Amino acid sequence: MKTCVLLLGIFVVATAFAAERWWSPDKFYSIVPPTGWKHSESKTATGSSDAFTSPDGQSEVRVSATYHLNLPDVLPEDVLELAFPNERGLAPIKRIRSKGWDGLRREYTNAKHTKRWLGVTARRGSTAVLLTMVAPEKNFEHYRATFEAVSESLQLCE
Repeated sequence: MKTCVLLLGIFVVATAFAAERWWSPDKFYSIVPPTGWKHSESKTATGSSDAFTSPDGQSEVRVSATYHLNLPDVLPEDVLELAFPNERGLAPIKRIRSKGWDGLRREYTNAKHTKRWLGVTARRGSTAVLLTMVAPEKNFEHYRATFEAVSESLQLCE
């Protein structure tokens, strides 16, 4: 009986942490957003992005892509910096790689130090995907593991 209760407990915990992979409409990129975060889509004249907002409304994961770019072999740091024109980088930009893509990663803060971002740009071929994750500066460390998991879940297809 104790074994059944223990296994049921483990199953409930594992199910609570299991999240469903979200795919872009064209199925080119995907992430595993945090479980229980609200999905929304924003469309503008220049493109669209998808956001996942925390239940308390304080934090957000946002992902978008730009297609048919003429990028050099070495991804320019400007590709990530353009997404944060009014923010200040907290450390040097890191070059990152994953399955079939290369990219850039950096943390940012605003002038008042009230918000903090983790920004990732991933490139495969002529497409760049921008992944931004933001939380109040005072709560950023609380969300760090969540943001790292989302960042590590980023996949780009062919």
